[in-house]
Amino acid sequence: MNVRALARWILGAAIASAVMASAGAADIVIGQVAPLTGLEAKQGLGYAAGLRLAFDSVNKQGGVNGNTFTLVRADDHNEPASTVEQTRKLVAEQRPFVLAGYSGSRNLAALLASGILDQQRLALVGYRTTGIPPSHPLLFNVRVDIRDELAKLTEHLATLGITRLGLLHEAGADAVVAAADEAAGRAKAAFVIRASYAPDSRSAGPLVAAFLKTPPQAIIMVANGTTTAAFIKLGRSGPAIPACWNESPQHSKQGSRCPTNRRTPLMALSRSSWRRSIRAGSRS
Repeated sequence: MNVRALARWILGAAIASAVMASAGAADIVIGQVAPLTGLEAKQGLGYAAGLRLAFDSVNKQGGVNGNTFTLVRADDHNEPASTVEQTRKLVAEQRPFVLAGYSGSRNLAALLASGILDQQRLALVGYRTTGIPPSHPLLFNVRVDIRDELAKLTEHLATLGITRLGLLHEAGADAVVAAADEAAGRAKAAFVIRASYAPDSRSAGPLVAAFLKTPPQAIIMVANGTTTAAFIKLGRSGPAIPACWNESPQHSKQGSRCPTNRRTPLMALSRSSWRRSIRAGSRS
């Protein structure tokens, strides 16, 4: 998640908009509908904390041309229907300048299908999903595209001689699977096993068992925080298996000292690194 880039985009858009050209200064509302409670709350809360820090800093300096920024949030409990309902309510009551900080593949799909963005000519800037959303003129990403992440990771692993890969993904994420296969092909690697989880699933047992049955050299995970944490926790307590890449550092925090490389959004560990991780965890 690149909250700093997201805040810069919003502030820049506000400066360039007709809102800033109005005669009197105004309080510009930024709307966020995301999981603020429950297992996926760290996603929504992380976005909100970063945005508020950026807006507070600007507001303390007098805003932009006298205009200040306010973040208005609503909790969708990670339920797609609630994402749409809460967005409609927020738009009607708060009339936000832009939406930001949404989370969840199904949630984003439901929002796009609802037509709210098109009807209101309202942009959504910055979101976190485990899939590849369709192209939309009012949808703006501020982080590295999953396709690019997969390409860079498989290329790097191939230079280390790691070409037998595993893929863990959300069920129905066909675009992710296709992008992963394309990236692996270019890197002269291959996915020897794939495993998927239902969006509402909290069980990682069958996933770990699948990778133990057909062990790859490394596993690439395109997964939500709950699944990532459960998979790593269960994997650490059993036989050694390769560890996985995480899309955002907070997933690693949930994963009980899962090794992480905070300089890159992707992480993959070989089998030996995974064993070292388990040994380190058992000593602490």
